[in-house]
Amino acid sequence: MADFLEQLHQGKRRFRGVEIDEIDCSGIEAYELDLRDCTFRNVSFHGAVLEGLQTQSCAFVRCNFSHAKLMESQFKETSFYRLSAECTFYEADCRLTKFEECDIRLAIFERARLFRSAFQKCNATGASFYRADFNRVTKIIDCNFRMVDLRDAQLAKCDLHKTTFEQADLREANLSKCNLTECNFAGAMTAHLNIKEADLRGANIAEFDIRKLDFTGVKMYEEQGKVLLENAGITLVERT
Repeated sequence: MADFLEQLHQGKRRFRGVEIDEIDCSGIEAYELDLRDCTFRNVSFHGAVLEGLQTQSCAFVRCNFSHAKLMESQFKETSFYRLSAECTFYEADCRLTKFEECDIRLAIFERARLFRSAFQKCNATGASFYRADFNRVTKIIDCNFRMVDLRDAQLAKCDLHKTTFEQADLREANLSKCNLTECNFAGAMTAHLNIKEADLRGANIAEFDIRKLDFTGVKMYEEQGKVLLENAGITLVERT
């Protein structure tokens, strides 16, 4: 364990197959770390400077990245989840950071900075992005965001297509001008959700209430519109 910290201080940046348990890496500065097939358990990276971090096939178990600087990092096929041992990125700087085929179930990204971040084919079931700052141009593509907390999240103009938001908490979230094509919103909580000018073509929006949401400028297929009207008690008849 101590060897890992010592090697970091000596400037080593490439690690393969190491297993690290219960050490405090808070505040360390380690730019452009390259980790492959590594496992970290109960490790604190609180406030650490880890810009340019690269991981491949790694596992982080109950690790703390709160307030860490992870700008321009790339996580591939990396797990941040173990039952009752999720990770936290509270107020972390994840700008320009990419998560690809990662398991981030139940992870805490509350108030994280996620400008130009990207999530692709990730499982984020139950994760919390409460008041996370995506600040537009974020990509969340073909992901499982089931039961995710996105309250007050700022996602305007983001690309979210083919992502599942089933039973997600989207109250007060801003999804205006988003690409929401082929998304699934079944059972989602949508009070005060902003979807103005969003592209909803092919999305499961059957439970959206046209009496409570502002559909100004949205795009959808004709059959989707008919379902929304019927759910609102409006009967369409052809002119004779």
